[in-house]
Amino acid sequence: MLKLIFFVPLVCWLLVAHGIRARIVVGLLLTVVAGLQVLVTGGWILAGGTVTATVGLALLALLVMFCGWIFDLPGAPMRSEPVRAVRSIVGVAASLLWGVLTLLAVLLVAALSVMGLQGVPYPSDDELLPLPAGLVMLRESERQCAGSSDTHCGRMYVIGGSGTVRDTDVPDRLVDQFRARGWSLDYHEDKQQWTQCRSTGWPLDRVHTCVWIDRPKPVAAQTQWDRGAAATVDIENVDRIGG
Repeated sequence: MLKLIFFVPLVCWLLVAHGIRARIVVGLLLTVVAGLQVLVTGGWILAGGTVTATVGLALLALLVMFCGWIFDLPGAPMRSEPVRAVRSIVGVAASLLWGVLTLLAVLLVAALSVMGLQGVPYPSDDELLPLPAGLVMLRESERQCAGSSDTHCGRMYVIGGSGTVRDTDVPDRLVDQFRARGWSLDYHEDKQQWTQCRSTGWPLDRVHTCVWIDRPKPVAAQTQWDRGAAATVDIENVDRIGG
């Protein structure tokens, strides 16, 4: 039912419009925009840019509606019927109110995005899986989201070798796989760890992902979680890099 809100500009336009041609042409355009918003928010299209696309389409709906006013002015070529005063006043008031609310909502969403307060999703398994040949998954876990707005969500993996891959070669195999997928991991000798953070996605849907690949700890320092590990991988989505 909430998706019906995308058709508010269409209703406002039908109240404002006077010319039959203008009502039909602009009404069809607004219907198409509203339909696209429904598809975007439903995840059927542009799944990686839901917020950006929804905001863009909301602004496009305003632009189409107010451009329709210009074509529907007295004497304009698309105008063909007398003014209906009451309906027109209600339509103009509703359109202006909707325009203000839309702009405020856009500014709020943009501010939340810039400040990293929209929350973040769990990182996808696709960042790691499928594992390189010869590596096996010993354990995996989702780290509970934490932060002021659920702004740190992660997955942890314990990786082992097999009969075809020595345990000492497992970290290098993992690093090679991440680099083949576009990562440029840096090695930190003091921590025995490779790491990198990067940002992907549309302007208002930016996802900041950090990866850590650790060599195994000494047996005496291992816990039940990482016992038997040839390497551990930690992938985390965060609200901002360096924040």
